[in-house]
Amino acid sequence: MKEPGRIGTASRREGLPVARRRRTGERLVALLLAGAAALNFPLLSLFHGRGQVAGIPVLFLYLFLVWFLLAAGTALVLRGRPPERDEPGDGT
Repeated sequence: MKEPGRIGTASRREGLPVARRRRTGERLVALLLAGAAALNFPLLSLFHGRGQVAGIPVLFLYLFLVWFLLAAGTALVLRGRPPERDEPGDGT
């Protein structure tokens, strides 16, 4: 059964050019790798026990900054991308 106002059965995602979907995927993988590197032991050890800024340990500030940058980067990569929708009767 079709949804009202919807033409055909193709999802909105299929309307995106393949190159744009691939580029989005590549950027998300790059963010994942950057996040994994930023939250790995060698970089975390640089900020452990380095003092405080405004009463907050530097390690906590670093972790919050990395988390914020990853969230903002993901939002920028996915901005303007139409939401994925399941097809009616898909069963998944």
